[in-house]
Amino acid sequence: MAPGLSSVDHVLALLLVAVSLCLSNFAAAIGIGVAGTTPGTRLRVGLVFGLFEVGMPLLGLLLGQSLAGFALGTYHVRLVVAAVVIGAVSVGMTLAGLELGDRLGPRIGARGELLGGLVLVAVGVALAIGVLR
Repeated sequence: MAPGLSSVDHVLALLLVAVSLCLSNFAAAIGIGVAGTTPGTRLRVGLVFGLFEVGMPLLGLLLGQSLAGFALGTYHVRLVVAAVVIGAVSVGMTLAGLELGDRLGPRIGARGELLGGLVLVAVGVALAIGVLR
């Protein structure tokens, strides 16, 4: 445990990192949901997004263990715990985004697919310029 930080601080820091990592999934899921999805598709999308969010930090932490460590590395969080929390947050935020998009779709009407596409383009631009990570 890092000096001066309690286990509660570590958990809160991990949750904040997980939420910030998964914001792009949430935004993309809204765009996908606006176009209309079935419950099965929502579950598959949520699980795929979650698996990628588990894999990326695992790979990054494994590769970066010998370096000074950023974000999670500085909090000395167990790798498996970090991966599980990030994956769970990712699946939850993705499912919430898909549901929100699905509810917005009928209200938007025929322009739902256009709006969904615009949201996905906006997410891509935000990722490219570093607003979402």
